[in-house]
Amino acid sequence: MKHVVAGFFLILFTSPAFAQYDRYSMNEEAGIDTASGGNLYLNFNNLNYLRNHEYFNKIWDGYTLFGTQLNPQLSYYPHARLRVDGGVWLHKEYGLNEVKVQPTFSVRWKSEKGKNTFLFGNILGNINHGFLDPVYDYERLITFRNEYGGQWLHHSKYLQHDLFIHWDDMIHRGDTSQESFVAGYSARINLMSHSSSRLYLPVQGYLNHHGGQINITTKNLTTLANSAIGLGFARNKKPESKSFINEWRIEGYYVTYKDLSPNKGQIYKDGDAVTGNFLLKTTAHVDLMLTYWKSNEFMSALGNPLYQNISSIGNPYFPKNRELLFMRLIWDEKLFDHFYAHFRLEPYYSMDESMFEYSYSLFICYRQNFLLKKNLK
Repeated sequence: MKHVVAGFFLILFTSPAFAQYDRYSMNEEAGIDTASGGNLYLNFNNLNYLRNHEYFNKIWDGYTLFGTQLNPQLSYYPHARLRVDGGVWLHKEYGLNEVKVQPTFSVRWKSEKGKNTFLFGNILGNINHGFLDPVYDYERLITFRNEYGGQWLHHSKYLQHDLFIHWDDMIHRGDTSQESFVAGYSARINLMSHSSSRLYLPVQGYLNHHGGQINITTKNLTTLANSAIGLGFARNKKPESKSFINEWRIEGYYVTYKDLSPNKGQIYKDGDAVTGNFLLKTTAHVDLMLTYWKSNEFMSALGNPLYQNISSIGNPYFPKNRELLFMRLIWDEKLFDHFYAHFRLEPYYSMDESMFEYSYSLFICYRQNFLLKKNLK
């Protein structure tokens, strides 16, 4: 365990991107209202999704995800800066008879000056971490919605960061399975900020660990690391401007992969990639994003499989180099209070396979808090 922690901080500070995707309506907020001390709420969170991949390549399958997720929970504020949540998460995948059920619980505390928020239990996971899609798959919003662990969020003028650990599998003495967890960090350092322009340094990295000391197994301990460092520049339109473009943004990243396991069992011991984004945000709530990706022996256990230099569908196919070009059209709209729609069309061209494919997604989200009791003693 101590070697894993040491390895995490080595990756974090020596070879470490803020989000490839901007924050849209699907992202969740830490949500501590300092005016709610003593109040009891019913929080209702509903996500409906359709995500379809029209893929026929050797790296990743074509398939469809279609379903609904519900998360009703009670929220109580024992103190203006302390929130305690408890509820249930229900997931119905259309076409399957069973319904997945998980408990949800968390304790959230905000610092006195409001710059720091700490969570224990259910943390703000998946897309809320702000990782690049090749490093941390956007689809985890559907497939791995709940992350349990601890999290430290910080937001100030020059720094925004997310430091977290989420535990996937625990073990007891004598178990034949392995413990597994992810320890990660994502941040944006603001180098320059004016009324209409920003220069920033995005940094992120995580360790994905499978092992344990009290279990009985023949499986090797595995620790895989992914990290990235980038540079971004964004420019907003001026308040008096009537331009159709609200904002344009350009970003470049260097992304890495490394197998830190004592006995390395992966096809590639390490790899890297360069990627760049150009984003246009419009007044019509329709955004255009162009992404270029070029990788060499790159892998990511939690990233979008499409970017990797190894097949994730069992094919004996592991090209050393991958070169991809994406064009994303993203529509994000608040239809009315508490009700949001998010659509994305994502065609891409694989230069190494000379293949054009696409995917599309639709998310419908309803979130609202209902006050049940004020000044509950």
